[in-house]
Amino acid sequence: MRVAYVCADPGVPVFGVKGASVHVQEMLRTFGRRGDEVELVCVRAGGQPPADLRGVRVHEVVGDDVAVAAQLRAMEPVDLVYERYSLAGRAGMAHAAAHGVPGVLEVNSPLIDEQQRHRVLADRRAAKEVLRGAVADASVVVCVSDPVGAWVGNLTGATNVVVTPNGVDVGRIRPATTPPGEPFTVGFVGSFRPWHGLGTLLEAASQTPGIRLLLVGDGPTREGCERRAAAPDLDGRVHFAGPRPPGDIPGLLHQMHVGVATAPVDAGGYFSPLKVLEYLAAGLPVVATRTGPVEALVTHDHDALLVPAGDVPSLAAALARLRDDPVLRVRLGSAARRSALGRTWDAMLARVLDTAMNQQLLVGVSARG
Repeated sequence: MRVAYVCADPGVPVFGVKGASVHVQEMLRTFGRRGDEVELVCVRAGGQPPADLRGVRVHEVVGDDVAVAAQLRAMEPVDLVYERYSLAGRAGMAHAAAHGVPGVLEVNSPLIDEQQRHRVLADRRAAKEVLRGAVADASVVVCVSDPVGAWVGNLTGATNVVVTPNGVDVGRIRPATTPPGEPFTVGFVGSFRPWHGLGTLLEAASQTPGIRLLLVGDGPTREGCERRAAAPDLDGRVHFAGPRPPGDIPGLLHQMHVGVATAPVDAGGYFSPLKVLEYLAAGLPVVATRTGPVEALVTHDHDALLVPAGDVPSLAAALARLRDDPVLRVRLGSAARRSALGRTWDAMLARVLDTAMNQQLLVGVSARG
């Protein structure tokens, strides 16, 4: 089928290195693997697509929802509109409703609350109206976690919400053929932002001799992390790899013995963290803080060790346990890979489209696809 994928969020450079960018790229790949003809409409391409996405026709528009709507009209006919929710954009779902084709609205976070808390929200009421309109026009609303689904339901009264966690490409990310060498390396992949709890990780590492931290990413808290890493109790044990393109991530994961996700108490607990899924796919034991969405992805003492958020001694103890027990690392890592095999992007999208089909939303499109 012919799919219009819409990303009208200027904060998401589609071909960049942010987690949101990786998410969009993976969805484009997944539609491609299904054999669909997918065209991207975005307001910020963020560079050239990677080699395996150069077959995707990219329409980078300048302006607001009006420009997105005009581009969608120029692309007619399409069989499905898939729109990543953005604060000021609802052109994708409006187009789907107006043209009688199914529309899937993907909501990855409570953007209105995030904007108000971390940036500047000019008009909360207007932002709510955008969300309500997009949800009303959508055939199905895909939310990445139960908290996000509840947020959408509370603000809009929506009954067409489906909760489907993020996925991972288990073909692109595989376990290393040989274990990494010494020193014992604890890795983090993601943005340096307050809600990722890197301060807690650095403090735990300072209490755990014999480990090295490999931190992949960038962001506003990086400078503070670098200052802390230069202190005598950590000096020389923290490596900052910087922001890296998605193609570099598998090789970096192969340098790690453990992958961490250390969200603090006040992080919100609504993400479906891509980093955890990538750790699983690489066959890495995961050490993570207990939040609802994380506990939907991993199980304590099966493929992960879970610790209370913000608890430095518990995090240090978990890292030390894995440092000292290679048998445990192998057991958790093997289970991690098996867990990832059931959480692929292909399975995620299939569930979304199957749900839509069960509601007879895509029956006609399927017949033409």
